[in-house]
Amino acid sequence: MPLPWSTTIATLGLAAALAACSPAAPTEWRGIPVVKDKLVKVETTTNDHGLYVEYSGVSRAEMLQRVATSMASAGYAKVGEAFEGNVHGYVKGAERLAVKVDQFGDQVFLAVFDAQGKEPLVHGVVFGQYQLGEKKTGQEAKDQLLKDLAK
Repeated sequence: MPLPWSTTIATLGLAAALAACSPAAPTEWRGIPVVKDKLVKVETTTNDHGLYVEYSGVSRAEMLQRVATSMASAGYAKVGEAFEGNVHGYVKGAERLAVKVDQFGDQVFLAVFDAQGKEPLVHGVVFGQYQLGEKKTGQEAKDQLLKDLAK
């Protein structure tokens, strides 16, 4: 029969192993201060081309404001928006970064990325490389889809 302290040690060991597997929250990414308040985790996909972070207890609008402040403090200027204001574009010299904030309930997901990040098409739209087409709904969308499939 295992001793109670051995269960505690095993639990602590598992927690330490799990903490070692997830990346530590950086104080900055590519010279941009990372908002630490209410940060839940840094996604394992974070790399030199993209910062992907989850927050809790903050609104999407508040996170966009916090990121705008961080970007400005690092010398980036906001140059545009896409997807009805859901993605913002920032530049500093030749460097172009897209900022996207998604919210699902109490969780907020922040993505800051360059053209080689996880969402290159989104980056391309915010910087004018790609243009969004006309929105179509209902029968009009169905007819267009059938026409495109027939090609």
